[in-house]
Parts: sequence; C-alpha cells; structure tokens
Amino acid sequence: MFRATEYDSDASQELVGVWHPVTFTRQDQVDEPPKLLDLSFDPVGGGFNIPTISGRTTYQHDIENLGIEIDLDLNGIADVFAITDRVGRFHAALASLADGATEIKLRTHAISDETGSVLIGDWISHQVDYSQSTITPVVISSIDLVNDDGESPTDLETTDPRLRGIVDRSAYSSFLTIEFDVDNDGAVDGHTLTQSDLTWNFTPLEMEPGPVTVKARTKDIAPNGQILRSGWTTFGFTLEELASSWLGVESLSLVNDNGASSSDLSTSVPAITGSIMGGQGLGGLVVEVDHDGDGSVDGSVETATNSFTYNPSNLAEGWTELHVRVRTQDSSQSSQWTSFGFVYHSDPDGPEAQALANAYATFHSSNDGGSSTYGDSLTLASNTLENSESTADDAMDGAIDQAAQVRAETIANADHEYQSALASANSTYAAAMQAASAAYLSALANYSGNTTTFPFDPIQWPTAPGQDALQILTSDNHQPVPPRNVPTYTGPEFNFSTDIGYQETLAAATNAFNLTAYSANATRRNADALARHAFDQALQAANQQYDDALRAAQDSYREALQQEPSSSLSDIREEYDSARQTAQDTYDWAVDDAWDRLQDSIEPSRNALDDAIQAAYQNYYEAVQAAWDAYMNIVSPQAAPPSCQTLRNAWIGYVTKVFTASKKLQKATSEARHAYDSSAGPVIRDYNKEVADARIFRTIAISTAAKNYDVAIASYNKQVRQIKINATVGLEKATATALRNKEWAVADAVKAHD
Repeated sequence: MFRATEYDSDASQELVGVWHPVTFTRQDQVDEPPKLLDLSFDPVGGGFNIPTISGRTTYQHDIENLGIEIDLDLNGIADVFAITDRVGRFHAALASLADGATEIKLRTHAISDETGSVLIGDWISHQVDYSQSTITPVVISSIDLVNDDGESPTDLETTDPRLRGIVDRSAYSSFLTIEFDVDNDGAVDGHTLTQSDLTWNFTPLEMEPGPVTVKARTKDIAPNGQILRSGWTTFGFTLEELASSWLGVESLSLVNDNGASSSDLSTSVPAITGSIMGGQGLGGLVVEVDHDGDGSVDGSVETATNSFTYNPSNLAEGWTELHVRVRTQDSSQSSQWTSFGFVYHSDPDGPEAQALANAYATFHSSNDGGSSTYGDSLTLASNTLENSESTADDAMDGAIDQAAQVRAETIANADHEYQSALASANSTYAAAMQAASAAYLSALANYSGNTTTFPFDPIQWPTAPGQDALQILTSDNHQPVPPRNVPTYTGPEFNFSTDIGYQETLAAATNAFNLTAYSANATRRNADALARHAFDQALQAANQQYDDALRAAQDSYREALQQEPSSSLSDIREEYDSARQTAQDTYDWAVDDAWDRLQDSIEPSRNALDDAIQAAYQNYYEAVQAAWDAYMNIVSPQAAPPSCQTLRNAWIGYVTKVFTASKKLQKATSEARHAYDSSAGPVIRDYNKEVADARIFRTIAISTAAKNYDVAIASYNKQVRQIKINATVGLEKATATALRNKEWAVADAVKAHD
C-alpha cells in the first residue's frame, strides 16, 4: 500500500492521505542478451555511397553502449562492430559488402549487471540488396539539332550541323564531359562540357553534305576516383548543302586561248568567260572585275544567267591578273574576289609571251606544290595533335583507373585490418570480463557470511519540521539509556545464541560487511562500465578520425587532379599556328618581293624588245612601200605602154625586194628576241630560284614549328602524368597515415581499457 503526505505550513500540521493498495506479482527475470528490432539497410549510406545498416535494441538494463556484431560472409565470425547510443540505436558502415542480393547476420552482446558475465545473443539473418548502390555514369537524355532548317522543323534535315542535348543528372565530379565520335570509328573526335542546367552544345567540323551519324557519351569521375563513361548514344540527321541563293564565281577561262596551245594561258584577245554558283531567284546579277588588284572595280557586266563574258580594255601587254566577283543588283549579297591570270600579248606564240607563260606556269606549279605540302603538313600536324590528345586522354584515364583501384584495395585492406584488430580487441575484452566475472563469483562463493539478505535499519521521517528546521527529537522515553557500571555477574554461562543484544550486534556487523561488499561490487561495476565506455568512445574517435582523414585525402586527391599544366593545349596550338602563319607570311613576302624585282629587272629588256621589233617592222614597211612605189612607177600609164617583159621584170623586182625586206624583218625580230632572252632569262631563273628558296625556308619553318609543337605536347602530357602521379602518391600517403593513426588510437584504447 502507499499514501501521500504533505506539510501544511499555514496550519502548522501534517496532511496525510489514505492508503491505496497495489497488487503485483514479483517474478525473477531471466538475464538475457539484448534483442534487435527495426533493422534497416541503406545502400548509399545517406549519400556517401557506402552501404549502412541501422536498428535499435531492447534490454532489461541500460541500453547505451551495447555491442552489435555483424557477420558479412556467414562464417560465424564478426566482420563489423558497432555500439548503441543512449536510446539504444546503432549505425554500422558495411564497406566490404558484396554487390548484389545477399544475407548477413547480426547479434548483440552485453555485460550482465547482476553476474558480470558476457551475454551473447543468437545470430539473426537479414537480407540486403546492394545492387542499387552501384555507381552508374550520367546518361544523355536527348540530342537534337540547334537549327532544323529543313522543310519542317522536325525532319532532321539542315544546313546547320550544330547539336545540343541534355543529361539526366549532375556529375559526381565538378564537371561533366561529353565526348563525340563524328566518323563512326570509335575514337573521340571532339568534346564539350555540360552547363549548370544539365544542357550542352557542340559543333561538328569538316562534315560533308549527306546522311550524318554522330555518337555521344558522357565522361565523369566517380567519388572513388574511377573513370565513368556511358554507352554511345547515336543521333542521325541529313546535312544539306547551302541554299542555291549563295553567290560565288565557279570557273574562269579565256574566250580565245590562241597561244602555242589551247591551255597555255597566252592570248592576244583578253576577253574572259566564267560561270556563277547560286543566285537563282535573286534576279539579275552584276559581275565586277578589278584589273590591277587594288580592290576597286575597273569594269563590270550584267547577266541574267549563270554565265558571263567580259572583255577588259586598256590592258598593258604582259602577265595580267584579273579579280572577279559577283553581286546582286541591289548589292544585298556579294561573293568573294576570285583571281584569274593569263599572258596578254599581240604575238601569243612569240618567245616573249611563251617565256612569260612558262615562267608563270612553273611558278603556279611550284606554288600549288608548296600549298599541297603545306596542307599535308597541316593535316599531319592536326592528326598528330588529335593522336596526342587521344593518347594523353587514354593515359590520364588509365592513371586515374589505376589510382582508383589502388585506393580501393588500400581502403579494403585497411578496413580488413581494422575489423580484425577490433575483433581481437573485443575478444580480449570479453575474455577479460569473463575472467573478472569468474573471479568475482569465486570470491563470492568463498564468502562465509550472509549473501542472501541485506537488512537495513528502518528510517523514520519526522512528522513536522522544528523551529529551526531541524529534526524534532524523540521523546525522553525513546532516548538511549546511559551504560551501567560493569556488574559482578554470578549465575549461568552466557548464551550467545539466545542473547538478543549479541544477536543484534552480530546482525549489525554482518549488515555492515554486506553493505561494504555491495559497495565494493558496485564500484567495480561502475569502473568496468567507465572503462568500457572510454574504450568505446576511443574506438569511435579513432573511426571518426580515420573517416575524416580518408575524406580529406580524397578531397586533396580530387583537387590535385584538377590542377592544370603550366601551358594549356590552346596556348600550345596558338603558338604553333602563329609560327606557321609567320612562315607563310614570310614566304608570301619573299615571293611578292621577288616578283616586283623581276618586273623591274625585265622592264628595260621588254622595252628594248618592243623598240627593236617596232623599228624592224618600220624598216620592213618602208622597204615594202619603196618596192611598191618603184613597181608602180614602171607599170603606171606612160606615153607608150611597157612591154610584158618589162612588167614581168618589174614584178619580179618588187617580189624580190619584199622578200628581202621580210628576211631582214625576221632577222631583226629574231635578234631582238634573242637579246631579250639573253637579258631576261637569267633574271627569270633568279626569280624561280628565290621562289624555290622561299618555299624551302617556309617548309623548314613549318617543320620546326611542328617539331616544337610535338615537344610542347610531350611536355604537356608529361606534366599531366606528373600531376596524376603526385595526386596518387599524396592519396596513398594520406591513406597510410590515417590507417597508422587509427591503429595507434585503437592500441591506446585497448591499453587504457586493460
């Protein structure tokens, strides 16, 4: 029964309630191990990509700091350990859990508060599925054209090859790369980065009109350092040619190539003809011609078709180069200038015209050869760059994959060693607790006193406080009686077993002993609990420091991988392009300078040739005229007509004089042309030599630039490899240091517990 009491200070009296009965049955409870409830498996561990299992426990004693053992390989030996918090819950990371659906077992252990023995529960099976936690690459959700300008906006026919797309989620790393294969050879031909809104854009280069197939995939770096690539996503469309309204000069030729051959570009008629690309539907077109290359229009002709003919005027004889372009009537559209060169000469078969034609044919042949060599060198350099980038990318991916594998193996080994050490520590702890419990039970069994009851003197609470808030003394009748003098005893022998005073004293002594023993046992249990708590806290701290160190090492590893070499690929390519352009500019300047000096050098020879030929023709005309006048004097009507013989002799004399004048003309012109060839020939040869030398120097400069480019690419790849090596070494050192510190902390915790 129970009742409530309260002191009423206003009335200065104690208020006492009525008794209330309470009925219950007292039954000794079996001291059982803790039980497991509400087990839950998380395959991603709250976003850290480490599987975890959690749950709670029930126990008839304190539910904090209870031990949880987890067997991952079903061999009956705990692989992972955890302890409960103050509300009996626990969380355990299963770092070495096998992928896929599997079975694990769990059990509890605790130290009995009554007997001090170790209580170990039975293994409980629990099914988990870890296949959902596999790290998967980002997937391309869609690809389409930026500008589908065909007949409909969905027919996948366009003149604009730009692509755009979106991915299904963000990357694990700080950036996500999209790789492209535009020629279906399985090699990466280009790449781009995704934006913050998960979209991307890409422009394929050097694509021919017709059906096009582009493949795209994602490239990411997983939290464990592994390279993640998705499968190829294929996208097809049709690339059309530019609209027919686009303007351009398609071809140019002489109307009458009447030189030594029909293709030597030597003529006495400077008219040209050509064809036009595009322009349909634009109305009439205007063909504009620049005679001297100064960019201004010197003549034009209109046409309503795709062909035209133009006859320039006031052209000087010699090598002529016309620049032609086409525009609309309103000048809203215009093509680029297209050049066309030929030899304009009154005698296109003559030595002068043919020498110029041959010289320029040789020049253009050499220039075309140089351009071809330049194009081949550029193609080779581009292929070398692409191969170098591909090789560097493969080397980087291989290094990262190897570093990730080494990291995973190191972490697995460290976790295995940690779990083994923890299992050994728990086993040692359990054995020590069992030995201590056995020693305690042995000592308790050897105790000869009363171990079943612990009597206490009843406590009498006062009914009301005194004036000074002190306990009211009992009445005089209950005061202790002073001891009497030792009497002189005579009578029967003292019986200890029946003497109440002795029995009370003995009971008091026994009670004091039992209280002391109970207090000592409680102190021992408290010390054991404190030691166990300190040990568990030290293990938790060691695990936390180890996890923090691993995360810091991983963060440092990622930051180290993001470092850039001293020179970027764009800087190297820009330097290569600059050197190549400088070589081409130097070549163009040398050719132009040689051409100007050639023109200046052969100008006197050309003038002398013109003067000599003109004088020869003048002499020829004068001789023919004199022969004709003499002939006419003879055949003109006179007093008496001349005889037939006289007329015959006069005609023979005229023909003879004309023939002689013709011979002199041929000889004079031949000598003039020979003199011109003798004077201009060495100059033209020097010009050809200077052009050839300039071409050689250009080739050497381009080769040197390509070599420097290869050296720079090799240096860049070396720096990239060194960055990855340094990052990997730093990760390994940090992981080893974290593991060593963890082992020291566990050893210190075991030592402190012991």
